[in-house]
Amino acid sequence: MPRTSQTWTRRARSGVLSLVLVACSSSLASSALAQSNPLTVLFSPTAGTFVGSETVILSVQAKGDIHYTLDGSLPTVMSPIYRQPITLDKSTRLRAFAVVPGTSTREGSAGTAVAGLRGPVATEIYLRVDPDTRSFTTHLPIILIHTFESGRLDGYGTEHVPAALQVL
Repeated sequence: MPRTSQTWTRRARSGVLSLVLVACSSSLASSALAQSNPLTVLFSPTAGTFVGSETVILSVQAKGDIHYTLDGSLPTVMSPIYRQPITLDKSTRLRAFAVVPGTSTREGSAGTAVAGLRGPVATEIYLRVDPDTRSFTTHLPIILIHTFESGRLDGYGTEHVPAALQVL
């Protein structure tokens, strides 16, 4: 193998490993934050893959209203309030935050809250997979990249689309 190909292969492997480590470490950091703030929304089950449909329960340690979105956009106080378990039947980015009822929360520019007691926005990603995957086994890692039906990607790489990366 030419020397330039070996160098590129090492760099590519190093880049992929770095990406996986960052993805894994960021989820660990958010777990510690979630435990320290009683207004952080908790998801049950947590992010992952599912076959068919998935029912998600949202909760918060403190008394608060949970606002959520199913399209990946940031939730605001104008977003729906969680009242019952949410059933997902397609890959979804579920985002939510809690706000203490009765506190004066007003919306600032771009729909962000500027006053009132509210928790951080929490996000979990649920990826629907084919039923044939139930019986699939391998000793190799699987990398799943999902772009949430964002259409055809720009061949020149000038446009960015939301995506989820999951290592199984």
